[in-house]
Amino acid sequence: MAVLGKLKCADILISRGISVNPMCSFCRGSLESRQRLFFDCDSSFLVLIGLLPAFGSFLLLTAQGEHLASI
Repeated sequence: MAVLGKLKCADILISRGISVNPMCSFCRGSLESRQRLFFDCDSSFLVLIGLLPAFGSFLLLTAQGEHLASI
């Protein structure tokens, strides 16, 4: 759903006039969007690693620039 742009995150729902809490469902630290949920949110990243431990060795969280420097 996310790849097709069909994931109903808060930013999409709000743009369609639906009243929802705009904050990230996982961390409540920023506005919820696909980018936030899949790449920027530390809390959702930990959930993903918990569900898919084999991906722990890959760089999935793009917001952490210090990891990019080590590549």
